Amino acid sequence: MKIAVITLTRQGTKLGEELSCKLPAVATADLPVTFNNETQDNYQFHLFVPVKFACPSKSVFLNGPQIYPRTQRFSFACPLRELVAYLFPKYKGFVFIMAAGIVVRLIAPLLRHKRYDPAVVVMDEQGRFAVSLLSGHLGGANELAVRVASAAGAQAVITTATDSSNILALDMLAKKMGMTCEPLENLKKINAALVNGEKISLFTEVSLPEALFPENVNLIFEVKFNAPAWPGHSSAVVFITNKIIDVSSLGDTPYLFLRPKNLVAGVGCKKGIKPEEVIAALHFTLARANLAPASVKVLASISLKQKEQGLLRAASQLGREVKFFTPEEIARCTLSFSQSTFVENTIGVGGVCEPAAYLAAKKPARIILPKTVYHGVTIALAAEN
Repeated sequence: MKIAVITLTRQGTKLGEELSCKLPAVATADLPVTFNNETQDNYQFHLFVPVKFACPSKSVFLNGPQIYPRTQRFSFACPLRELVAYLFPKYKGFVFIMAAGIVVRLIAPLLRHKRYDPAVVVMDEQGRFAVSLLSGHLGGANELAVRVASAAGAQAVITTATDSSNILALDMLAKKMGMTCEPLENLKKINAALVNGEKISLFTEVSLPEALFPENVNLIFEVKFNAPAWPGHSSAVVFITNKIIDVSSLGDTPYLFLRPKNLVAGVGCKKGIKPEEVIAALHFTLARANLAPASVKVLASISLKQKEQGLLRAASQLGREVKFFTPEEIARCTLSFSQSTFVENTIGVGGVCEPAAYLAAKKPARIILPKTVYHGVTIALAAEN
């Protein structure tokens, strides 16, 4: 996670220099609760200071929007507004050592959506407070504020209602466990119900400790969700599942899906395949299995397809990585998969999508949908436990 630390005054620059040395060393133990399977962010901090306060031996001069790689410190001579506008889409987080009012005016024209906006933390130049200003949950500003405060010996100021009430917000749960929230517009209603003590029914296929949630959350461990079983008196319903569920019977009751990313799609395709054909085949296969596209974490195929532009562009459009396996790796996969004599004569192995899906999945895993053929594309789905 690349963080820009921006200063404006001499004292702020001094604090920024201190933080740039201390921040990378702040232990994860200083941060809020984490989960065993969480991948820790690799924080990388870049310090930006006004040119008149820069040390020439350590600084790179920034006259206008120009960045030089492989350095941790930069100086700028351009207007602050120009600098921030240039950096805003390039960094995942910002620490501004200056007045909050200045920061609000600087970033206001740059904001897009809570799903995309970076984390913004504001700190006074005396280093007393680190305020989480923007994207506290999804962007990680709350955690960044805690990290900055720990490095500076300051007080983290976090104003999100769930955090101030010591309640684990569902978007934070999703972030910690690598899940996706949908529909995102319902998240605010669900978190409000959490904070207000309203009854929430949470159906989950993922094992979770009940101690994570306040008493108003009814945790229901169900593999199959049946509409008649949904408590009619709940103010909101949450599902943690990779399955597609018909929620029409909920009426106006707010609902939220947390989608675990535990599906792998193995892909086989002909040469010259179009990206839209790959995407259509994937969606067809997922619909057939009643599974959510958001739960697919990676695509997999044979290494002979590493330069297949249709597959690569499909993965890019889906925002997913493609893992490739050599014919030898696929041949060594000892599980029983469907075989094609034509495919074996062409590429040396009898099948691609099933063994590729299994190999790419974190073990233990299983094939939950065998090879499905759709207009020249074969798809198989593996699920991680």
